[in-house]
Amino acid sequence: MRALIFGNRYFQFNESVGDAFRALGWAVSILDYRDAAIEKTSSLNPYRKRKYRARFEEIDRTLAAAIEAGKPDIFFTFSGNVILPARLRWMKERGLKLVLYLLDSIHTLPTTRSGLEFYDLVYAYEPTDIPFIAASNPRTAYLPPGYNPDFYRPLAGKEKIYDIAFVGTPYGGRLGLLNCLLKGAGRLDLRVALVGKYWHRGPRHRIFKLRYPSIYRYVLKNGTLTPPEVNRLYNQSRIVLNHHFIADGTGVNPRLFDIAGSSSFQLVDERGKLAEMFAPSSEVETYSSVEELVEKARYYLDHPRAAKEIGRASGERARKEHTYLHRVRRILADLARPPEIL
Repeated sequence: MRALIFGNRYFQFNESVGDAFRALGWAVSILDYRDAAIEKTSSLNPYRKRKYRARFEEIDRTLAAAIEAGKPDIFFTFSGNVILPARLRWMKERGLKLVLYLLDSIHTLPTTRSGLEFYDLVYAYEPTDIPFIAASNPRTAYLPPGYNPDFYRPLAGKEKIYDIAFVGTPYGGRLGLLNCLLKGAGRLDLRVALVGKYWHRGPRHRIFKLRYPSIYRYVLKNGTLTPPEVNRLYNQSRIVLNHHFIADGTGVNPRLFDIAGSSSFQLVDERGKLAEMFAPSSEVETYSSVEELVEKARYYLDHPRAAKEIGRASGERARKEHTYLHRVRRILADLARPPEIL
């Protein structure tokens, strides 16, 4: 059996799912793409319009060629935001099983919304999106992300050189949260490491420094790290902070599982689905406000043994239930079920 994995090249999601299929005896091909926004193909700027139309055309040609050459049985994609509906119809006519695994809300993916009916299975990232998706495709279910244990795992002998670490893009309420948390960090002599795209070149860099001095001083890298580098940082940190981008959602993000996979102590904002994945207070610790975050961060910095035990328990749970191998087994089982059952 052959699977084609198609997704954005960032964060090694494609490789993680591909490894899981291989572990189950499948032949796997992986096709990466650079992200593209369909709305930009209608831009009033002629240069931008040509650029993005050409990118979509190139992606479409490359995808068709890969399918013709590899003749996969399953086509698996994350997000699906660069696949045109006509290409999905073309794949269905060739007998492929199409699986869409969302790692973002469907409402942020206009191209995906226009082709939902062609997929054999759709897995929602955000449970509250399911009624919307199911109106176009009843073969829809919630499936949380997983993690790759080859990337995220405990590292023996790593010294805890940071008190708090946060990895992620500073969107939405994250900047405000970090600003409140870190205003007193210098006075308390806390060692903090932040990784993410906090500013761009030129004036924006200086503006960010002036606007968020409490955050600026702790940016370890203004950019991204590879999964092994992130895993090392998690292992070197007493507390790893996790904060979801969609503030009013109930689903959980991939970092929940990555942090747990490294057996690190995690402070994460409360989510409706979280307790189904990890037990609050014994496998992860949660917060519902900035004040509660500050209070719990102080407590666990003063009680490192308790934090270590929670991190160890989360690692055990992650390895038993939340790898991408677990997720792919679920997907294959769902594909084998009758169409009316999911």
